[in-house]
Amino acid sequence: MTGHRGQRIYLHPLNNENEKFLEFLWKDLTSGKPAPPRKMIVMGHEFPVQRSVDGFAFFDFSGLCEQSLGAVDYQEIGKEYHTVFIRGIPQMTLNQKTEARRFILLIDELYNHKVRLLCSAAAEPFSLFVTEDSSSPSHLPFNSFSGEEEFMFRRTASRLNEMQTAEYWASCQRKK
Repeated sequence: MTGHRGQRIYLHPLNNENEKFLEFLWKDLTSGKPAPPRKMIVMGHEFPVQRSVDGFAFFDFSGLCEQSLGAVDYQEIGKEYHTVFIRGIPQMTLNQKTEARRFILLIDELYNHKVRLLCSAAAEPFSLFVTEDSSSPSHLPFNSFSGEEEFMFRRTASRLNEMQTAEYWASCQRKK
């Protein structure tokens, strides 16, 4: 999928080549400016932003979705940044239901705030949520989740696809 000058911006699978390309995109979009880490403080708690400069932010999936963050935290990210990079989005199974719900909230807020997203992920959007069987993973994830969860997963995958299009990128307004 492409969004920035026709370049791939949803990078999968997780491998060294895609991680290097994500770093290249960061340097390209930020013009190589120094981007120190910082902490966002929302309602008295803080969480790390690995790099931040001129409306661009770089996060690891673990820092966003494996911590006790919620919609209000993700809303602040959406208000503060026009472009967000996320490294290391895994495939999520029933064992990562909490992380999956946080990821869904995060994507909802980034989408609602028209934030540009560049990321590295283990799989394509519709394959991020999987059931796990010891013999083989199923890429038909919805048979072990509730109807509401199935809807949320499908909506998130659809939004991830849309957020990678040139049309979505063109519709995003740059924040300060």
